[in-house]
Amino acid sequence: LNNPDFDTDAMGWTPGSVAGMAPMVSYQPAGTYNGGSALITPQDASPDRILMTNDAILSITAGQVYEVSGYVATTTGTINLRASLHQNGNIANLYSDRVAETYATNSGRVFKLYLTASTTAADAQFSLETSNQNVAYEIDSVSVRRVSALTKNTNTIEVLILSNTGTTNADIVCPGG
Repeated sequence: LNNPDFDTDAMGWTPGSVAGMAPMVSYQPAGTYNGGSALITPQDASPDRILMTNDAILSITAGQVYEVSGYVATTTGTINLRASLHQNGNIANLYSDRVAETYATNSGRVFKLYLTASTTAADAQFSLETSNQNVAYEIDSVSVRRVSALTKNTNTIEVLILSNTGTTNADIVCPGG
């Protein structure tokens, strides 16, 4: 991504609003996480969702999972984030699922969201969306990376296999039989 740490400015990120009102994205030199950070503030109460699109063009592969991580804090209320991969310049043409996460705190925290690419493309962009009227967000250290061997199958039961190499017998119980 372009300028993931906001060390000297907010360049590389284009602000937008779902409601059409342009928010202000500014550089905050004394961020609370990693030095400089981006401070995203709505211009008024009308935008309920603010979109920040990174200007980098990414290549993605259908079926691959991409981890989005970073730091986020708000001035008040809860933290609401949504992330997506989409066609360069066309936020409506999604290249991934749009993943949302809500944290019931406004104190700073590291976030991780997982996006699954629905198509193979060499013209993808990444967007991060916030939602809370009249709430400023601090964003820092944003990254998008492909992760291997990660599946998002919620029907999978995780099984831990233990190996007993001592002289004591071990009973292994598997829930559900």
